[in-house]
Amino acid sequence: MLTYNLSNGEGPLYTRLYQHIKRDISNGKLTPGEKLPSRRALAENMGVSTVTVDNAYGQLLEEGYIYALPKKGYFVSQISGSILFPEVKGKKKSSSKLNFKKKLGIT
Repeated sequence: MLTYNLSNGEGPLYTRLYQHIKRDISNGKLTPGEKLPSRRALAENMGVSTVTVDNAYGQLLEEGYIYALPKKGYFVSQISGSILFPEVKGKKKSSSKLNFKKKLGIT
């Protein structure tokens, strides 16, 4: 289970959580395709509101660091150079922004 110390630092809790997860993805501690904890489980483990986790995950989704699969959860995206791609088993990767948004359910 992911655990971070959010008591140090400035800004909203969700920003600090987002930065910790983003750093772990960037440095390879969280690997492509790895399933992230559910929003509720992470919030409970960290002692924060589910809204805090929702906001952090939302920012990571928006920037392409993670992707969501309906009814399955959140997963770490494959980072290829400076471009982020979701790593979905059995499906082709797409560099098209429109196709990427469709995968996330955003159209």
